[in-house]
Amino acid sequence: LVTENFMLSISGGVLGVVLASGITPLLAQLGGAAIPRAAEVGMDLRVLGFAVLTTVLTGLLFGLVPALQAPVSRLRTALREGAGASGSPIRERARGILVVAEVALAVVLVAGAALLLRSLTRLSGVDPGFDPGHLLVAKINLGSAERYPDADAINAFVAELRDNLEAHPVVSSVAFAGELPLNGTAWTSDFFVEGYEVKDELTEFNRRFVDFNYLETMRVPLLQGRGFRDSDGPNSEAVLVINETLASRYFGTDDPVGRRIRFGDDEDDPWYRVVGVVGSEKVEGLDSRAWPEMLQPLAQDPNWGMNVIVRYQPGSGRPDAIFRDELARVDARVPIVGFSAFEDRVSATLATERLLAVTGTAFAGTTLLLAALGVYGLLAQSVSQRAREIGIRMALGASARQVVGVIMTRSLGLVGLGMAFGGFGYLAVSTWLGSVLFELSPTDPSTLALVAMVLVTVAAVAAYLPARRAARLDPARTLRAD
Repeated sequence: LVTENFMLSISGGVLGVVLASGITPLLAQLGGAAIPRAAEVGMDLRVLGFAVLTTVLTGLLFGLVPALQAPVSRLRTALREGAGASGSPIRERARGILVVAEVALAVVLVAGAALLLRSLTRLSGVDPGFDPGHLLVAKINLGSAERYPDADAINAFVAELRDNLEAHPVVSSVAFAGELPLNGTAWTSDFFVEGYEVKDELTEFNRRFVDFNYLETMRVPLLQGRGFRDSDGPNSEAVLVINETLASRYFGTDDPVGRRIRFGDDEDDPWYRVVGVVGSEKVEGLDSRAWPEMLQPLAQDPNWGMNVIVRYQPGSGRPDAIFRDELARVDARVPIVGFSAFEDRVSATLATERLLAVTGTAFAGTTLLLAALGVYGLLAQSVSQRAREIGIRMALGASARQVVGVIMTRSLGLVGLGMAFGGFGYLAVSTWLGSVLFELSPTDPSTLALVAMVLVTVAAVAAYLPARRAARLDPARTLRAD
């Protein structure tokens, strides 16, 4: 018994290590920023040592338990308990307890995985406030004041690079921005609106610098007033555009267009005129609230570091090579810090939720499979051991439907008991689960009802196979063989 169980565990351990070595890189890639130092995650001697130790202990433990029950001195007890007819009741109860435990664990994991998948689906459908499709983002740095000493020099570089890129048919539009949405940058400052009562508290908001083509390139909707113009430069009136979140929070039903805003309480601080209201872009992440935000013309306060946003035609492929060539024509000394597709940036904000959903589903599926195998194995062995009893029942007039009903009733009874214990276990972890769900209750009735239906269906299928085999037993042949 020990040898048999040990060989089974070793085989399973080897298969597990092989699977883990292939799956681990995929999980590290899937988790992205959600896994610290993901590039270093992999199989090493410590992991292999733990796997070997677990495998050996599993084989010894589950081999010794039945081996210690094998002495001949226990034969009389086994016969007294009726093992010759239908197996030891003690062992039957032990196997039933294992099935109940498997079902209970499956309830917790399957319910959690189902809710995480629904949460991820909802989060993926959140509108970020812009259209991330077919957007290439390249971060560049002009270097220092030696080559670009003032705003005019930086603005001239921006204008030339924009014109060169937009000359290509595959490029729809080009924009420049200091910071991008979903970066989580926030300002905390005094906030004064001309003609409004001064507020004592500091106001938290987002403040970004973008060019006149930003709203069109990012497809951010303009709700009131106007966006920036090419004429909004260093020598024109200081202007800004606010988002609808800031407009509704600080202006209410009043029209903010035309109002002037100043940061700080110094009389020498400049005033900025509000010229438009735009839709709110997500600043922190898809699952975060929309922040109050102000956009200012990049031309009025240019910086050496900036992001170039290129919207390209669908089906044309990312214009990475075009961007590199045109940047080199304008200034070959300007480095490209990195390329990225905006869809990838949006996807990266879902890394934690996606990792939880995928790993949770994998564990839940494995546990559900084990529970189904447990139900099937228990009933199949029970049918084999009780073949004589079933034959007698059928010889005395029991129908095949009645035999199936008896076995199915026992199976569903175990499943029901496991689901009850699993429900209590799920309630214990639902508080933590609620903290990672997006706009979804951990006790969502439709999800939990679907989970219950899946578990009952899987258990019923697993139980029906040995029940059908029992119903097909030939009473005469069974009794003769006995």
